Amino acid sequence: MRIVIASLGLLLACRATRPAQESENRVNPPSVPPSSERAPVSERTIEYSFHDKSVPPQYHRSYTIRLAAGGGSIVVDVYGDTIAQETIALSADDWRDLEHLASKLPASAKRVTEGLSGGTSESLRIMQGTAESVLLEWDSQSTAGAEASALIARIKATVPRLPDLLATKYPTP
Repeated sequence: MRIVIASLGLLLACRATRPAQESENRVNPPSVPPSSERAPVSERTIEYSFHDKSVPPQYHRSYTIRLAAGGGSIVVDVYGDTIAQETIALSADDWRDLEHLASKLPASAKRVTEGLSGGTSESLRIMQGTAESVLLEWDSQSTAGAEASALIARIKATVPRLPDLLATKYPTP
């Protein structure tokens, strides 16, 4: 009986202090970073991914290039293990070229695959903030189309060391 009463007393004590804590949070909300430190919601990003076919790890290379105004990154992986990554600097002219090419892509999401299992696949995503405005996917049995191919060539040109990064050795036991 004493344990029940003690537990009930503790529960009531916790409930009694909670409204005070909540009102403190309303008066002193958690700090919010200044607007200069927050990414704008409308920021556009362009992402190209290449997924290699199913081969032994020493030969497998997949990579993702993510770009936004001012720069981006490339990550090279072997079945999910990152083996190389690099930051990419973009000039304003480079970004304008990329945005111009991206504007030629179809506005709706589109999947162009033949359902090939174990082969290469690629994807191209255009994001407006957190919303996906374009998604194109294709595999080795289909093609990206002229507009997407032009954009991909321009994306790859932003990573002059792409061949070196793809040649990174995968540590084998």
